Amino acid sequence: MTKYCYIHPEKEAFKECNKCGRPICYDCAKSYWYSNTISAMFSPQKDSKQKIILCPRCLKREKIKNFIVTSFLLILIIGFIAATIAISAT
Repeated sequence: MTKYCYIHPEKEAFKECNKCGRPICYDCAKSYWYSNTISAMFSPQKDSKQKIILCPRCLKREKIKNFIVTSFLLILIIGFIAATIAISAT
């Protein structure tokens, strides 16, 4: 049975989204290097197993999630540095 893209119902599905499992066409399929922020900081080399296909909706969610985690870690590090400077100044 032929599956069709959930965004473009007139186009035949190319793959399924690795996150939500919905069928997507070639135009909607976006490659994404799936890794969390911590492993990305310590492992600059990308593994082929980390590459996944996402639909536009899941890609947007992953980018927002990674932005939030990265921002939190950055604020945590800056806070730690500021606390260290404040303690050493007294």
